Amino acid sequence: MLIKVRTLTGKEIELDIDLEFKISQIKEKVEEKEGIPPVQQRLIHGGKQM
Repeated sequence: MLIKVRTLTGKEIELDIDLEFKISQIKEKVEEKEGIPPVQQRLIHGGKQM
């Protein structure tokens, strides 16, 4: 599954993930692409933090 993630700078990246991925695994993918450590990430969907 392909998802889009927008960083605080407004940059939009695409991540290829499995439907069974946990939030921690998605954060690891973001770190691989952008170098942002998972502890500094906040994933928000529908106005709520995941």
